[in-house]
Order: sequence, then structure tokens, then C-alpha cells
Amino acid sequence: MKRYAVILLFIFSSASLQLTAQEELWRVGTALTLQHRQFDVGLFQPLRYGAKPDMEVQAYVLPFYRFPNVTIKKFWTLTAKKWFLASKHGVAYPSLFLDDISKAEFGGILPEKTVVPFILAFTNEALASKYLIPRTTCTSPDLLLTLTLGFKFAFKSAESEIPTIDYPFAYWRAALYSGHHIWYLGADLEGHLTSYLNYSVDLSFYAIDIGVEDFALEHKALLVFPVGKRTTLAGGYIATFGTFPYGIDYKILPMFDISVKFNLPKKRKDDRKLFDPNMRRSHRNFYQERMDKLEKAQKEQRRIDERREREEEKNREREEENKK
Repeated sequence: MKRYAVILLFIFSSASLQLTAQEELWRVGTALTLQHRQFDVGLFQPLRYGAKPDMEVQAYVLPFYRFPNVTIKKFWTLTAKKWFLASKHGVAYPSLFLDDISKAEFGGILPEKTVVPFILAFTNEALASKYLIPRTTCTSPDLLLTLTLGFKFAFKSAESEIPTIDYPFAYWRAALYSGHHIWYLGADLEGHLTSYLNYSVDLSFYAIDIGVEDFALEHKALLVFPVGKRTTLAGGYIATFGTFPYGIDYKILPMFDISVKFNLPKKRKDDRKLFDPNMRRSHRNFYQERMDKLEKAQKEQRRIDERREREEEKNREREEENKK
């Protein structure tokens, strides 16, 4: 029983349960960052902090004592086609955790005589997000599509044969500790189901080393709903299908999480207010203002092009009249 509890904790702490509030479809797996100076704390999803309007710091809290980790997400730009582009870069030190799960009191997930060297695991992702339904005067933007391309690898201080964890969901996540590289592709879609209920679905493809012979497909579906202004609940399932050392297998597990958001106090220069009432609004406008500026620039460019076309048409008409 303890063996499966440890595996489930490892899975849920790295499966990126991603919660949203009804007002916003932003989450862990998109190219958009958390509000500046805001914390988002959950049971299984990473703790997130908006270090800057365009930068977010993440860390999985539950396993942090024996599995130190940190990830930084940086928003880069908004393209002319209204794609938000960002990247994520993370590092983790799994040696303590791997040493623990080789002990009998933790279920003996790894053989007892496993020698775990110093290991640093690195994760790099490129993310691109786009609202398929843009904002109108009456509705907020909807259907946020996110495409992900990622690569994981690990550095070990000494050669050591660490067996793979031959369990669905855990196998590809822990394969890099055994000397493998992992690359993956993903697509995620979030939207409003009702005025008080959101949904999130995604599909990811993972492959170990070069090629696609050793692969896994992973799918998640969640219903997300707010409880009050700061708390959000989510429930759904996660499913996987792929190849493992013992053959082809699949598994479906339920997923759940709870998330609480709060802002750090921001002291004003006049010392009259401890919290900035426009902080949340300002952050939402961080991305919306960029979209508004892009749309304004595109409209202005269209007007310039139309004016140029009219002038060229007039010049052609004058030339034709002069020829006559």
C-alpha cells in the first residue's frame, strides 16, 4: 500500500494539475503567467508566484523536502497572429527521493542496493497559446489553445545503473534518472462550460530517447469551478497508453486538487492603502493591452494600405486620361 502511495504522490506532483478561475483561463501549462505578486498554492499542482508581470516561478511543495525543484516560466512576445509565446526552464535534485524509495519502509520501489549518485534533472519547454474566440464588448476571450514542445535530460555525477520505475505514468517521468532523454509534444484546450464552470482537456505524446518506439500517450480532462473569490476546485481523470519494459499497458486514475490564491501586500507611496485595488485588473490588462496594441497597429496598417491602393488607383486613372 505504501509503495502505491509513494508512486501516486510522484505522479500527481508531476502531472501538472492545472486550475483556473472562471474569470481567466490562464493556468500552469499555458504561455501566460500568473498575476504579478500573486501566489497560487495547491495540493498537487506546483506553488506558483508571479515574480514579474511576464515571469512566473514554480515549485512542487509536497515533495520539495526530499525532491528540491524550481521552474521559471518567461513570457516573451505576442506574434502578429496573436500567439502568446513563452518558455519554461526547470531544474530538480531527485537523488534524495530516489534514495528514499529504494528503502523497504517506502515500499522498495527501487532495489535496496541501488546506488544513487548526485543527479540534476533539467526540463525545457516552448509554449504557444492563442484564444480561438477573441474578446468582445460583452464576453471575455474563450477557448485558450496551448501547444507545447519539451525536452528533459539529467546530469549524473557518476555512472550508476538506476532501474526504471515500471509503472504507468511513472515510467516516462523517471526514465531520465536511468540515463534516458525524454521529448514530448502536447496540445491543451481550456474554455468556459458555463458562467461558473470551466473545463480543461489535453493530449500529450512522450518518447524516450531518439525515435518513437518507446512512447506514451497521456490525456487529462478536468472540470474546474471556483469556491469563493480565492479558492478553486478541480476534478477529473488522467489516462495513459504506451509501451513499457513489460509490454503495452494503459491506466486511468481519478484526479482532484484545490487551489488558493492570494496577493502579497503592496505598500503605496502615500501609505494610505496596503493593497492596490487595481493590481488584478492591471495584470489582466498586461496581456490584453498587448492584444489591443497589436489590433490597433494592424488596423492602422490596413488603413495605410487602403489609402495607398486608392492613391495608386487614382494615379492609374490619371495616366489613362493623359494617354487619351
